[in-house]
This record gives sequence, C-alpha cells and structure tokens, in this order.
Amino acid sequence: QFIPIPFIIYNGEHIKIDRDGARGEYRWSDQLEFNISADAALNGDSSDNPLRQGMPDLNSAFEIGPSVNWAFAPNSFNDGWSLRIPLRSVYTLGSEGFSHQGYVFNPKLTWRKSLFDHWITSANFGPIWASQEYHDYYYSVAAAYATDTRSEYQAKSGYSGFMTKLSVKRNFGTYWLGAFIRADLLNGAVFLDSPLAEEKTSASIGLAAVYLF
Repeated sequence: QFIPIPFIIYNGEHIKIDRDGARGEYRWSDQLEFNISADAALNGDSSDNPLRQGMPDLNSAFEIGPSVNWAFAPNSFNDGWSLRIPLRSVYTLGSEGFSHQGYVFNPKLTWRKSLFDHWITSANFGPIWASQEYHDYYYSVAAAYATDTRSEYQAKSGYSGFMTKLSVKRNFGTYWLGAFIRADLLNGAVFLDSPLAEEKTSASIGLAAVYLF
C-alpha cells in the first residue's frame, strides 16, 4: 500500500522532528538522555481479516511517551550500541475521536552504523509488555461477537512478544531513501490463546522515499 505523507524536519535545542520521528530531547550527558517520542501505525478494515469479520474495525493507533536512553559508546547515539527504555501511552483515532488504549513498554538494544557507502544501518531488539487495555483492544472477543468458530475471550496484561527490526536509510542531496523489515516473535505472549491470534510470528516491511524542498 502506497501512502503519501508530508515529511517535516525541525532541529531545535530540545524539540526535534526528523527521520527518527518527533521527540522532545534533553541530555544529561553525552551518553545519557531523556526524550519524549511518538510513533503511529495504520490499521485496515476488519473485513480484510477473516478472524475479525463482523467485529468493529481497528482504528489507526498513535503512541507517545518518555524514554531514557543510554549510549554505550562515548559521545554518540548514532554510532554503536545503545539501550533505550521507552514507555508509551497508546491512543486510537476513529469516527468517535481519540480513545486511550493502554500502555506499551518496549526496552530494546539499538545498534547504528554508517555502512555501505554512507547507508545508515540500524538494528533493534527487545521484548514487549503491554497493559490489559491494550491487549483487550486487539485480542479480546466480546460475547456479542462470539461465533461457532470464534469463542468469547478476555485478554490480560503481560508479555506481548519479542521484536527485531532492521532498517537502512541514506540522503541523496534533496532525496532521502529508507527501508525496514520487522519481525515479531509471539512465543510465550499472554494472548496466544485468543481466537484472534492465529500466528506465533509476524513480519512487515516498508519503503520510504522523501523529497526535501
């Protein structure tokens, strides 16, 4: 699916908007920083998912929250390993407006390096935990939507899987290109017995091309 999205860059002292997203940033030292970051995810119609047919559509989600980051290498979060500990509050946007959908906690190891003729390569690895409200939105089945093949189910809080993500990006003057591949390993996740959870692994890929005015 191709989605055109305006791309804004702002580089203030504490507020930054760039290829890594929108965030407020404060550094205690060259190796330790605190920031507020955000992310978003688009969701499709329930009719596209056989497991959710007849259920309400999942709305697009927006996450925002604080993160404490520690760079292992001196003086840089963009060259080598770092530990990032974000806690994000999740909201969805639909016809009824904004709704709060719980919290996600995703501590992760991040590795970044400029490789292959100035392609910036990064890798992220880390477990995910989420609140009951978050899991309820995606994996619970209310009695009104139970069928012969989809039993009623109430999700709970806890372990939500392990994510790995590899991405590359590079500037070409007024152009910027990027790509990523992400895999989520769901073995041991607390919602695996939900009738809406069919696979123990999931994968996604994305490509982006930006023209800078």
